[in-house]
Amino acid sequence: MARWRSGEKLGWGRFGVVFACRDAGANDSGDDYAIKYLQTDWVKVPEAVKRFRREVEILKSLDHPNVMKVVGEGTRSSDGVPFFVMPRAADGSLKTAIEGGRTADESWTVGIFRDVLTGVAHAHERGVLHRDLKPSNVLISAGVPLVADFGIAKQIDVDGTTLTRTAQELGTLRYMAPEQSADAKRAQPAADVYALGKILAHMLTGHEPTPLIVYLTDVPEKFRWFIDKCCRDEPGERFADAGDALSRFEQLLQTPEVVLPPLERGKELADEAAAAIGEDDEAEAIEALDAHLRTYARDEALYRRVVPHIAKSAMRRWAAGQPHSFRELMRNYDRHISQNGDLSFDYCDTVADFLQFVFGITTDLAVHRLVITRLLEVGVSHNRWHVRGVAVELLASLTSTSEVAAAVEVIDDHHRAASWVAEPALKRPLRAPIAEALRRAAASPEAVGW
Repeated sequence: MARWRSGEKLGWGRFGVVFACRDAGANDSGDDYAIKYLQTDWVKVPEAVKRFRREVEILKSLDHPNVMKVVGEGTRSSDGVPFFVMPRAADGSLKTAIEGGRTADESWTVGIFRDVLTGVAHAHERGVLHRDLKPSNVLISAGVPLVADFGIAKQIDVDGTTLTRTAQELGTLRYMAPEQSADAKRAQPAADVYALGKILAHMLTGHEPTPLIVYLTDVPEKFRWFIDKCCRDEPGERFADAGDALSRFEQLLQTPEVVLPPLERGKELADEAAAAIGEDDEAEAIEALDAHLRTYARDEALYRRVVPHIAKSAMRRWAAGQPHSFRELMRNYDRHISQNGDLSFDYCDTVADFLQFVFGITTDLAVHRLVITRLLEVGVSHNRWHVRGVAVELLASLTSTSEVAAAVEVIDDHHRAASWVAEPALKRPLRAPIAEALRRAAASPEAVGW
């Protein structure tokens, strides 16, 4: 007689179908288990059978209280359908918990998420990627979350089979990392980290995530940086794996929450970033400052009063180590300077000196164009000779082909502002294209007089 007896259908997915079941040889006849069969349509597809059996082997290789266990396996004698048996999650899934409002209790949410992180960290330690982490694949039994459904999991540096196909076939787009949505074969531990960040955001807000985008507005402030770090577009800017994320999450929970106004917190984080340069935590300190400025990107006082005074050493490391976020920083700062043209004379000079420094610490042509544009526009709008002197000095210092071309582009797009520096600049040695562009600006109908 067969040992496992199937009961009611509990659910199904792309490849498998799950029923309640009981152990016919046990004294207790209750449905304490769940049995997962490969759907019959897939039995004659060798790769589907191989994938199903590999899920069993992966689950058997993982031994952790927060990962689903395999308690039995076999093949149905009537039709050759493979199956495996696991404990039944009587409390449903994390998805049903969110829909039922259970995650409104932040302490419960934090505890459940930490356990999920721990289970995924165990899988990553053993070289297993899940690739389809989402609330419905986290089952809950007696209050304990169990990471389940490793049907499209990948063993790092082992999978070279054709089982890995396109992103449309693998994963769930709402939780899927950009690189996995483009090509599932590219998925590494950072892809699971991305999904974990989306799951935490879903738990804390109750809102299903938007594919390839993370919204932090409704997320409690103390979790924003963590989720932002998990869900950055570039895999290299996320936590390296779930173990790394777990370590930082636990540190976050140990830190007493101190809510300061954005400006004061920005000054504090800028000081911390300056003090951390050369230390092991310098990258984290800069990332924390970056996250704060991203969160309060519309706070004009924060940007005007903090950004130009960030320590030069921290700015250099930021520009070199995180060029994309540095570009965003400068764009946000420039927006606050350009939107309000009423700058004090002293602050005009602060802007000029700061922008001149920024130009020298990055090779990003977008930032270079921004710097030259703002120097010209601030100078002409406020008639500040110091700003003009800085602009002239910068134009005279340009030597590379790309920098010269960027300067010419700005001058040709801003004839009025460029004409304001043309006369003193043309008295200096300049690269020919820049000199020609300045002469065009000076001769244009928009040119300003002295």
